[in-house]
Amino acid sequence: MQGNPILRDDELKPRRVRLEYIHPDPVYHMPFPDGSYLTQWRDLDRTCEEFAKYSNKDGLAYRE
Repeated sequence: MQGNPILRDDELKPRRVRLEYIHPDPVYHMPFPDGSYLTQWRDLDRTCEEFAKYSNKDGLAYRE
């Protein structure tokens, strides 16, 4: 959402329209039918560890 230029460049003047940004942690969580899951955290190391549960290569690539 904050990648949108209207929001990024403060064109809506959030204080005027009472818009409040929240930054959740975890950022994203995807459960799978087998009970496993993948979670993206605000912390880079923690997210890389999550990816590495499935693929060390992907865990390293995400860091790059």
